Amino acid sequence: MEKMVWWEQVRILGITNKEPSGLHLCWSTSGIAFVTAASVVTVEMAAQSIAAQEDAFMGVFINDEKQFRQKIRAVPGKRKYIIYQQESAETVRIRLVKLTEEQYGNVWITNLITDAPVTRDAIPSRHLLFIGDSLTAGYGVDGINGISTFRTADEDVTKTYAYQAAEMLHADSRIVAYSGNGVLSRWIAPEQDTPYTKNILPEIFPYIQNEVPDLIVCNLGTNDASYVRQIPSRERAFVEKYTDFIQQLKKVFADAKILLLYGLMEQTLCEKVQETAQRCGTEFLKLPLQNPVNGMGTDGHPGARTQQEIALYVERYMEQMMMWRTDER
Repeated sequence: MEKMVWWEQVRILGITNKEPSGLHLCWSTSGIAFVTAASVVTVEMAAQSIAAQEDAFMGVFINDEKQFRQKIRAVPGKRKYIIYQQESAETVRIRLVKLTEEQYGNVWITNLITDAPVTRDAIPSRHLLFIGDSLTAGYGVDGINGISTFRTADEDVTKTYAYQAAEMLHADSRIVAYSGNGVLSRWIAPEQDTPYTKNILPEIFPYIQNEVPDLIVCNLGTNDASYVRQIPSRERAFVEKYTDFIQQLKKVFADAKILLLYGLMEQTLCEKVQETAQRCGTEFLKLPLQNPVNGMGTDGHPGARTQQEIALYVERYMEQMMMWRTDER
């Protein structure tokens, strides 16, 4: 397949940029999906990272598999990776999905090499946009609380409530998730008392997108809570900043419905998130606080079991809100 033309033959997943160096996989779940009967499928990728524990990871899914068949570490430099082999000429659906978030490890797909034609995978009729922090990115979902330290090897967006809920609804999903981020302040340590606003999410959010979402789901505030600390003036500032962000989303994505979520890791800002939803004319769903009995990931983040339970909880609400049926595509 001719270099730099290959992406016209595939379905592009998530939020990406077409650049001279290749297809830049930006945010979580970005990647490609295609159908082929090739005996060997090879992907050439270029990658960058500042440390081994921040390398990007990719998952290879075949047909309707929920668990990736192969996990690829995108090591720095340009390399070729065989992502599928078969002896027969069976036609299969292949998805190559970025498991890790935007701030860790850059990846470009520079070429797709096959020994048989490739066709674009079908595009679902439903489109979801999830906006969040570590809870939505899958930070530490494969880690162990109190034992693991952060590394991208333990991050997997396909195990999050967002990705799984979208799969249940047979919807295309775009996920803008940035661990430690918020709308008023990013996460700060208890001994700090000033907001951390560098690269705050509303300022770096990619407002220009190829697909217009039917529903936008925002799960923000957990990191803001580290600064707000139930101080009334800060609570008011949080509501103002969150309201401004939601209003901007409504302006850009005028036809999309919006759902605000909160409560999975902490609940001091639940009323303020609900107030934001009321001010903006959007819906609010309070999430149950995670149960440590289900197992916790790195730094007290939800493990896979909790993420799966929340996926079911959120999916049921979205199904009713959008009047969608899970047995329809």
